[in-house]
Amino acid sequence: MFQSLTLKHKLLILSGLPLFIALLFSFFLIKDTNNAQNNAADISSLMKLAVINSEFVHELQKERGLTAGFIGSGGSNTFKQKLNTQRQQTNTLKTSKLATNKALTELISQVGLLETQATNYSLIEQITAIRQKVDSQTISLADALSFYTNLNASLLQVISTIAEISQSPDIK
Repeated sequence: MFQSLTLKHKLLILSGLPLFIALLFSFFLIKDTNNAQNNAADISSLMKLAVINSEFVHELQKERGLTAGFIGSGGSNTFKQKLNTQRQQTNTLKTSKLATNKALTELISQVGLLETQATNYSLIEQITAIRQKVDSQTISLADALSFYTNLNASLLQVISTIAEISQSPDIK
């Protein structure tokens, strides 16, 4: 069969195979590049969530420290004023965090962060009740600190999950 072909057709067939392989390789290279670009875009969006979580944890840590001072002092007015000011700052970051979560709901679902976010929401919803107990001095120092520690750990878990999701070795 190959013997009956002209030299021109034989060369065309022989050059077609490497061309086909090059095209196939190019297709897979473009596909991998596109996947990496999509992953980078997702990680970029998720980094907004990581940054807001980090800032929120920072404000919660300051509130945690003032809460310890307030409970330890037996409800000192000095600590009460500082604690109220800090709570306002924490609330500002809480609002930003919830807005960021809402904006990224679909992506959060796609990358498997729903369970962690559900835990975060549950703990965030308890902040007001914990604050009321602190104000009325009806919560122990250990329980108050434990609440803030658990909330902060849950918020920070999102950041480590984002690093695990990333396909970029620079982020891991």
